[in-house]
Amino acid sequence: MFRVNEPTVRDIAFIGRGEIKYKVDGMTLWDDPAGFTIEIRREATNRWNEPPSHQWNYKVGALAHSVKVTNEGYLNYAAALKNAAEKVELFISMEDKMEVIFQEGEAQREAERLAEEKRIQEQRDADKPVGEKLAKKMIETMKREVKAMRRWDTQNIKCFTRGTRREFTIKVEFSRAGLGLFSKDYGRISKKEAIALLADSHLQSLDVSGCSALPDPNVAAFMMSKM
Repeated sequence: MFRVNEPTVRDIAFIGRGEIKYKVDGMTLWDDPAGFTIEIRREATNRWNEPPSHQWNYKVGALAHSVKVTNEGYLNYAAALKNAAEKVELFISMEDKMEVIFQEGEAQREAERLAEEKRIQEQRDADKPVGEKLAKKMIETMKREVKAMRRWDTQNIKCFTRGTRREFTIKVEFSRAGLGLFSKDYGRISKKEAIALLADSHLQSLDVSGCSALPDPNVAAFMMSKM
């Protein structure tokens, strides 16, 4: 009649969401078995002038318009909907237990978040920054090089944040009016912001292949430290 694919109550409660999927005999969508889904979510119900609260919500999905159904399929669909209603009633009766499991999950997620923050901070402290002095020199070199090239040419550096090693690109180009334009990825930034971002990025991860006039940043940093 129908088949049900469902996670355990604990799996749903632990993360505060889940889906129960039904496939019903006699129902097809583009020649594939069709059915419906029960979505279960723990959601905030904060209202103005009231303390924060929550509730577990249950939504039974509707059939897509393109689903083809045989006469037997309608009977199976009715049986599947009855089964879905019984499951929702069961979940409602277990909401107190589900809330306890969700709070257990929240405690674990908070502990993991704090541990990750500590790891990132420790890595950030260990990652050597480019530094403002070298960053200013590199930005000025990029600006000088792009000014000497054709109007639409650009110079860029691939940077990586300290701690997370998240990649971003600082780009320098010139406008029609001959003004230097600075970007982080696809967003415009000021020259001051470009220097600050570069100065705080991870020195050993810098990729300066997008600007041939720039020396190896590690060598440049060493030479500048001797000046």
